[in-house]
Amino acid sequence: MRSKAPGDLEQEVADLRSETLALRKANNELAQAARLQKVRQQKLVDELKHATRLPEHRTAASRTRERELDEFVAALRDENAKLRRRNLKLHDSVRLAADRPVKSKRQTPRPRKENRVANRVRDMLDQIGERVARAESKVDDVAPRPPVERHNRDILDLQERLKDSHTKVQILEHQIGQIEAAMQAGKQVQRHAVEQVDKYKALLEDMQGKYRAAQAKVKQLEVTSEQTAALNLMIEDLQATNANLQAQVDGLTRSAFMSDEAESRRLRSVEADHLAQISELRLVVAERDHALESSTAKINDQMARLQQLEAEALQSAQEREQLQRELATIRERMRHLDDRVHVFTADSGVELEELDLALDLIRRQKGLFRAAGPDADPVTIPALQRKVRELEILNKDLVTELKCKEDMLRIQTHLNSELDAEYTRVQAENRDLKQSIFEMQRSVAARPRAESVISDMSLLSQLSTLSFTENHNVIVVRVTGARFTSLKDGTDALTFIGIDFFDFETVYSGVFAGAQPHYKLTAQFKVAVDAFLLDHLRSKSIRVDVYRQTDQGDVQRFAVCCIPLAGLLGHTQRIRDSYEAVDVDKTGKPVGTIDVVAKMYRPVVSTLPTPADSDNGTPREDGKSATFTMRMTLGVQSLVVNGVDHADGLTLHAHNMYYNVDGVAERVTGKDRPTFAIEFETKHDRLLPHELVRFEVLKGGPDGTLVGHFDLVLTRIAQAQYGEITSTLPVKDDNDGEIGACDLSVEWILAANPLT
Repeated sequence: MRSKAPGDLEQEVADLRSETLALRKANNELAQAARLQKVRQQKLVDELKHATRLPEHRTAASRTRERELDEFVAALRDENAKLRRRNLKLHDSVRLAADRPVKSKRQTPRPRKENRVANRVRDMLDQIGERVARAESKVDDVAPRPPVERHNRDILDLQERLKDSHTKVQILEHQIGQIEAAMQAGKQVQRHAVEQVDKYKALLEDMQGKYRAAQAKVKQLEVTSEQTAALNLMIEDLQATNANLQAQVDGLTRSAFMSDEAESRRLRSVEADHLAQISELRLVVAERDHALESSTAKINDQMARLQQLEAEALQSAQEREQLQRELATIRERMRHLDDRVHVFTADSGVELEELDLALDLIRRQKGLFRAAGPDADPVTIPALQRKVRELEILNKDLVTELKCKEDMLRIQTHLNSELDAEYTRVQAENRDLKQSIFEMQRSVAARPRAESVISDMSLLSQLSTLSFTENHNVIVVRVTGARFTSLKDGTDALTFIGIDFFDFETVYSGVFAGAQPHYKLTAQFKVAVDAFLLDHLRSKSIRVDVYRQTDQGDVQRFAVCCIPLAGLLGHTQRIRDSYEAVDVDKTGKPVGTIDVVAKMYRPVVSTLPTPADSDNGTPREDGKSATFTMRMTLGVQSLVVNGVDHADGLTLHAHNMYYNVDGVAERVTGKDRPTFAIEFETKHDRLLPHELVRFEVLKGGPDGTLVGHFDLVLTRIAQAQYGEITSTLPVKDDNDGEIGACDLSVEWILAANPLT
């Protein structure tokens, strides 16, 4: 079924409403006409009843008037029949108007029925009014005339006719009721039509939603087609690369001399790589030997400390046992003293007050003895005096000894509590030491014998003592050795170094003798990874100070070495090289080299620009200027980002860690096409096939909002020899979703690629 437009549905609803109003108006007019006709018929019946009550003596003129009345009644009957037929026709027309289908807006409009129905109703009502008026005039003419004689049967017939007319009028009223019922049915049809309109509106909204979904699907199909086109371009690029490689292989096979020379260069490069790997392996073995020695020394120190603690624990246990035996002896002596003091305590029934009273009595007795004179007993009194003196002395000694024993008991009780606490602590330490010994023995027994595994586990054990979070990292710097040209070989010059980084404390090595000391100093720095740290690593360096002991015994700093940290942000996340150490005086002449290895505990990816790298020929920290061996230009042909208008302007921000990018930030509009120039240093030529240049797309100026990014891999550029290379790169957002594309062209500024 074909759906209709919203305008057609609204026009159909308006037509239905207008026809409904016309039907209502016609129905009201019919009802009013029926009421008027009913009133007139009632008036006519009343007049006829009045005429029946006239005298029976009627004249010929009255008979003539009766005949005319009969004819009028017959005409009225015919008129009622015509009215009935017209009512039927009107009912049929109303029913047809209600059942007529709604026409759309696009069809030719037909003349409205409401005017025809209203005109027909008005004409019919006018005719009924005229005939009723004629009947009233005739009745008025008949009423005042004198009655004539007529048979009563005629009057009865007239009454029957009037009843028939009344019945017909009732039938007409019934038909009018049917018309009203038809009007109600029309209203129901109208409501049904309104419901259909609502249903059509819902269907229309559903169709619009499906239409929008179809549009979204079409857009997805367009995006898929764009991806297919990008894949086709990538396939073409790969085919071109394959053809280029095939051409190179063919060229090498055609020229035996070139093949031999290339093979020789390859063998020399392989030999150099192998020698570098061998030196690196030797350094790694030396590092791991040093780590193994340090780990073994630490284990031996811990074992000696554990044995010492175990001996101290055994000695403490023996001392505790001895103290317990001495405490038992003291307690036994205390019991004996308690028995001796028991005589003079309250338990024996003698108190100090009683003793004082006894002493007073004795003193009074002495006075009595003195007062007695020579008559007193010379034997009893001295004996009593001696006895009292002995008792006093014994009492004093016992009280003093008791006081001493109480003090000793209190002191011994305090010592016992301290000894118990010390014994508990020593026992807990003994258990902890035994557990530590057991764990260390188990770890030592489980350690593999491989030197590489031992070194890695040693480093991990050292790093495990640090507390890490998601935003922290550890920089490990190791100085393996040095070679000083200013010091003569075989001399006993004593030197040591110190590593200084950022605001951390300086880490010093041990003192070594000779011109080629093996410091083997390792320093660890825990740092918080943020934009400031990345910028610091990219632009700053670690300083290694070299100190020397003079003949007078003083220590002075005679050399310094700066180690750039930008290598920690590369793909290898590692630095392994020999750096030049210069004299600290104003001349700044080189005095030797220092071998340094640095790495990050966790990988770090640098995504921030390097403003310092954008200047050509910027002097380095070691005083040397950058030398460039090759240059290339990057041209932006087109840049399309979904949802961003080029009228607002886009800014491309290019950066790389090793290469100097000229034109770091360029604006892209509808007409402007930016160009970037890249310069390569001599020592970074070998990194070209493994590097990329990142372009950040900013909305507005250089300080605008980051919209997306795309990466230019330099592998194809390193393989190219001549001409221009074009490529289409997808623009991605932070979630690696494609939001656009960029067409780039790359061309060597020199005549040929120096790498090829």
